[in-house]
Amino acid sequence: MHQFMKIILGFLILSLLTFSCKEKNEPQNKQEKITKSPIEVNVINQNTVKRNILNQVRSFEFLALKGIPVDKSILKVNKAIEYNGKLLLLDKMRSNLHLFTLDGDFIKIIGVKGDGPEEFKSIKDFSVHKNRNEIIIIDHESMLIYDLNGNFKNKVYLGSNLSPNSLSILDDDHIAFNVRVDSNEYYKILITDIHGNVKGKAAKFPEAGKYLNFEFTGGMNGDGLDTYYNAPTSSLVYKIIPPADLLPLYQLNFGTNTWPENKKYYHQEFDKEIMNLNTSYLNHSYKITTGWFIFSYTDKNRNLYGYYNINNQQVYTSNNINNSQRLIRFLLPVPIGLDSKNRFINSIEFETFLSFKRNGNGEFMKDLKNFNLDLFHELDKMNYDNSIILTFYQLK
Repeated sequence: MHQFMKIILGFLILSLLTFSCKEKNEPQNKQEKITKSPIEVNVINQNTVKRNILNQVRSFEFLALKGIPVDKSILKVNKAIEYNGKLLLLDKMRSNLHLFTLDGDFIKIIGVKGDGPEEFKSIKDFSVHKNRNEIIIIDHESMLIYDLNGNFKNKVYLGSNLSPNSLSILDDDHIAFNVRVDSNEYYKILITDIHGNVKGKAAKFPEAGKYLNFEFTGGMNGDGLDTYYNAPTSSLVYKIIPPADLLPLYQLNFGTNTWPENKKYYHQEFDKEIMNLNTSYLNHSYKITTGWFIFSYTDKNRNLYGYYNINNQQVYTSNNINNSQRLIRFLLPVPIGLDSKNRFINSIEFETFLSFKRNGNGEFMKDLKNFNLDLFHELDKMNYDNSIILTFYQLK
């Protein structure tokens, strides 16, 4: 009996030691994951200006939008989501969320502007909660929820001091908002559930006042797949991991004029360098998919686009040494969405086309015709009544 008790006691001690080791190892592994070194992406070098991103384009298609009422015309499509056989298009300038068929036929406007309990004041962003089959719109203080047909379901108050400018569905229980830095806690990322209950906060700043209106650089990007964040002035991109962790992924390097990461809170000095056209940095607009990281950046006095092939680590830029620079900027800006075939979505507005055509000295239209003759003819017959074309494409 005594020998049996010794065996039992030994087993219990061994079990406790094993459990203790497991408890100690799990947080350590998680910490190593969160603090891993980012991949450095060197954007400016001799090779990037020689590579032509247009040669990487495949399966290029376009779609003219039809039947839009005059009083609901679109000035600019800022975001697009395809879901459940429909297209959702956000025009932030007019604060309208449009619903279209996949053939480009207008269906309706979702939501109502106003001060009522079922209304929004202006649309800052929207997304689709695919597991709940719900459309979510945010204004400066609330989250409004609709079914997939655009019928109102609920309004959730988030707080008047947050002013979220973007949202992303992380998973069933976590929705991330990029907010103005709160005057008390100084966080840029707020994470809640569908009911507005706070689940976590991330991206803390040392103080709030200087960062409240810093919008042209830094932000959050994601369409319910993965969600990414970079701080204002910073060219280091993180992946947001629920409930509130930041995993460093990519450190962009734009050459000797790249604004240093260790100065990301020196905003007055940053403003001075911008005025002197003497610094380079990542803008707030970028898109990361399984194969490509597409981003907008400022190189001293020029706004450019970069294209990083995640699989082979090659970088392309709109600052190409051949004559297709205007065509690259026109056709391949940072995508506004992805469709169900994992193709990038962009939009072409009539006014934008006119501007490129007028300033292209004939070379732009020649390059456009050589790239896609059908698109050339479709754009050439555009007018103010038929003023929006969506493009869909993949990169090799």
